[in-house]
Amino acid sequence: MTESPLRFKVPWERYGIVAAVVRALHPRSPQLGKTVLQKVVYLLQDLARVPVGYRFEFYTYGPFSVELLQDLDLVEGLGGVKIHRVVSLMGGFDIVPGDRADDLIRKAGDRLEGRGGNDAISQVVEDYGRLSARDLELRATIVYVVRGLERSGKAVDKKHVSKLVGNLKPRFHSQEIETAILEFPAKGYLEMLATGSGAGCS
Repeated sequence: MTESPLRFKVPWERYGIVAAVVRALHPRSPQLGKTVLQKVVYLLQDLARVPVGYRFEFYTYGPFSVELLQDLDLVEGLGGVKIHRVVSLMGGFDIVPGDRADDLIRKAGDRLEGRGGNDAISQVVEDYGRLSARDLELRATIVYVVRGLERSGKAVDKKHVSKLVGNLKPRFHSQEIETAILEFPAKGYLEMLATGSGAGCS
């Protein structure tokens, strides 16, 4: 009796989301590097509630997923994206759609559509795609703090959120943090922040 070969489940949905986000972001983002991609996928998952399945932890520049970084390399190998190193004073990377981006998005198509992923990608990119990596870092950190308070069963108060974000990100001025916080309910997200307190989510 011969043993059956090992079978690995390929996460086409995640690969398709990476390719779809890059394709949607590329015409809008000032520089679509790895930090921008991390923050937009985080907003897609934890703000827009698309169940992408990445684990994000808090690092120097805000929420970060090692799995997403690994998937990005795999998607590049599959032709879904191209990653170019930027040779300039600022450095970093520029990520553009690859020759096989449409193929990867098509493979994930039914699963993306069934979870509202395509509409959510369009909306999140429309709302946040033109922001710099720095601005996205702040907004992703705000969402990270709000979701953390929700998971711990604590009320979400905008003053408390502002203080916690300021502790995590002291380089951002308090007025800048408060302005960014109020942008969320104005765009239809995190409505509890408009009133100052609450335990609900959107």
